[in-house]
Amino acid sequence: MTEPSVPTLRTLARETWHEVTNLDSKGWRTLKGLALPGRLASAWVRGKRDEGYPPIRVYLVASAIYFLFGTHPSLAALVEESVRGFVLDEAVSGLNPNSLRWAIEQQVASWVALLRFLTLIPVGLAMAAVAPRGEPRLAPGLVLAMHYFTVSFLLSAVMSAGWWVTGLGLASDVEASLVPHLLTVERGLVTIWLVMAMRHLHGVWWGGAIWRGVVITALDLFLLRFFFGFAVGGVQAYLTYGVG
Repeated sequence: MTEPSVPTLRTLARETWHEVTNLDSKGWRTLKGLALPGRLASAWVRGKRDEGYPPIRVYLVASAIYFLFGTHPSLAALVEESVRGFVLDEAVSGLNPNSLRWAIEQQVASWVALLRFLTLIPVGLAMAAVAPRGEPRLAPGLVLAMHYFTVSFLLSAVMSAGWWVTGLGLASDVEASLVPHLLTVERGLVTIWLVMAMRHLHGVWWGGAIWRGVVITALDLFLLRFFFGFAVGGVQAYLTYGVG
């Protein structure tokens, strides 16, 4: 019996290059499907598995990218502001306040990212709840939720990377005035994406798609802000009572 050959680095590099450059590859079809709201979810629900990668795989990859680039710039600014509020210079002895704040900010940001990752389930169930009656609801809702979070994670990662590149040369007052609006832009874009996806997936009219999309993104924003407050409050409580 012939032993299977171990793939070499050259083989891995060749396959990776083929996947990236081949416009008809599954990876490109997945990206094109996500760019057309609801198309990939609709194809997956109808059993057309060759249209793109499985939703859970796409979701996990996007989550990894989101973790890699860190929290959305608007949330990062809120984290920094919150940490400065309870880690005062006069309260720190023998340590560099800025270094301590940075370490705490990283911890809070990782908690926020993790908790946002876990909101897939409630958002997916909400999508199933608002789906039209008389058709399968749970599986399409969860699939669409994974694609929705994928788009949101990738958009946040692009914004984080873009802000890191372009924001370095901005004055502090300009940066402070622009950062809060980035979350509004991201929320607006994902709302538009979800409305169009709902219309394509469920075949509803624009009115039905709009109220469904707005309700879901409002729920997602509520959960995001709730878990942000939970993460900041948890770290503050630990520093106050756990260390003190």
